[in-house]
Amino acid sequence: MNSCCRNHSAALPLALLGLLLVGGCHDPGEAPLSDNGLCQAETTPVSVIQGNGFYSPFEDRESTVSGVVTYVSDGEGFYLEDTRVSATGEASRAIFVADDSLAGKVEPGQLWAVAGTVAERGKKRDRLTSLIRITAEARCGELAELPRTASRLPLGSVEREALEGMRVSFDQALTVTNHYNLMRSELTLSADGVLQVPTERVDPGPQARALADENRQQSLTVTLPGPEPLAVPLGSSVNGLSGLLGHDGKRLLVQADAGEVLGEDPGL
Repeated sequence: MNSCCRNHSAALPLALLGLLLVGGCHDPGEAPLSDNGLCQAETTPVSVIQGNGFYSPFEDRESTVSGVVTYVSDGEGFYLEDTRVSATGEASRAIFVADDSLAGKVEPGQLWAVAGTVAERGKKRDRLTSLIRITAEARCGELAELPRTASRLPLGSVEREALEGMRVSFDQALTVTNHYNLMRSELTLSADGVLQVPTERVDPGPQARALADENRQQSLTVTLPGPEPLAVPLGSSVNGLSGLLGHDGKRLLVQADAGEVLGEDPGL
């Protein structure tokens, strides 16, 4: 187990019901520190590449970025978060490096510099800003602690875009509002109790659409780490949720690394 994973698992009590950071825990063998000059080269802040909109203004342009590896998707790539302060206000400081071979060399907590072409991956508007066709990379060191940005629901689409790919934490009590996909280790959590289907409260039409939009802002889709799904009743409370606001190719969702599931089914 690498040092980053040891730091997480040592800090988690048994009450966390086994929610351990496994998505980024692997031991491919450390890549040596590089002396190819890329670590000392000028890099573009990731927030500048992300921009303030839904699409990167750097799309199809070659860029060099640097940051800390926060999460590894085996066989796909990894998330890299720039530890510098955002240079463009409300813009994400993270980017996905889409290179499966490089993903086998990196570990969470390592500092890397990577050069490649900026691309938007995914469907429709909800895409993931990525670096593809990697031309150079270098391991530059290691960070003692992974970054974490405090967040709270409700979050609109613009606010979520500004957190894309970043590690986030929620200091509010969240409620399991949908567990239909629990067998796939997926839950929907909300900040306003168990959410109702809009047409259960109002007739179809403008009011229902407005309530549906409000529900979206008040809720998060969360994937739970671990090989076996947990038995989590509807209405359960989740405290201290943290993880990475990643992308599954269709939408943003939190890939959880720690959270405490408490309480009993309230009979909702």
